[in-house]
Amino acid sequence: MADSEVASLIYLSIILIALAGSMFGVYRGRLGKMLKGVLGWALIFGVLVVGYTYRETIEDAVLPAQTVSIGTGKIEIRRRFDGHYHADALVNGVPVDFIVDTGASSIVLSQQDAERIGIPMDRLDFSGRARTANGEVRLASVRLGEIRIGDVVDQNLPAVVNGGEVHTSLLGLEYLDRFDSVSLNGSIMVLER
Repeated sequence: MADSEVASLIYLSIILIALAGSMFGVYRGRLGKMLKGVLGWALIFGVLVVGYTYRETIEDAVLPAQTVSIGTGKIEIRRRFDGHYHADALVNGVPVDFIVDTGASSIVLSQQDAERIGIPMDRLDFSGRARTANGEVRLASVRLGEIRIGDVVDQNLPAVVNGGEVHTSLLGLEYLDRFDSVSLNGSIMVLER
């Protein structure tokens, strides 16, 4: 431990001892009542910690529909708690969660999503390369039979499979350029043809 960490630990220990001592003084002779109060606050704190830890899972359960068709050729995508716009798509009939990424030039599939939609991974040639924020990755070019987001359907689209250890698929500019308008209105992205 660094000296500053030891000092902080000593300081917090002194505060904790002082707090415990004052509680015993206030609740002298009423230990049961004090323990109920301490356990009540510990339970409240525990619920808050668990809620914060699983906030994304809870949000997905409470607000499952993040991508909504609001008319022919018009899609609304709500920003999720993680700060990203997730597009719920069907690729070759299989659900895929994409992050809309204006920093990506292509449609990028994770290896897991590529496998789920039926791309034979053993036949891919990861000879392409790209620089990302996480360094250089290898890419394999593929074609997607169909992408459906809401009522918008595109067929025979070029895409790449990311050879790196990523678990998220991306909708890049090559896909977004197919729309006449891409706009942000607060926490809602609107794609319109």
